[in-house]
Amino acid sequence: YYSFIGTPTDCAISNDGKYMTILYQANGGGSHDYIANSSDYGATWQNPNAPSGRIYNSIAMSGYGRWRTLVVSDNGLTGCRIFYSGDYGVNWAEKAYISGYYGIAAATDDTGKVLLFRNPA
Repeated sequence: YYSFIGTPTDCAISNDGKYMTILYQANGGGSHDYIANSSDYGATWQNPNAPSGRIYNSIAMSGYGRWRTLVVSDNGLTGCRIFYSGDYGVNWAEKAYISGYYGIAAATDDTGKVLLFRNPA
């Protein structure tokens, strides 16, 4: 059981349920969101080395849980940044910036390929 003070906004779970990532906003608002990972069916949770000071839009995970894609906004509707992890969500690197779009969702397969869905601003 994991207890946090916040509102969940998105989650991703591996095919077998072993790996999970949850995005959440702190209660009382704030200028950024939080991310938590579990690698033991949700028994324990860690906060990874994820980009800070951002608004997290969505999270995607490959079926085996290794590859993850995080879509974030810097300033509302100005655009989105795509961050990518190949180590089960522990470390993240920025891979792309897409200006003029918001509400992007992502899907990631077990080879690490990413499919992005986007809505024009």
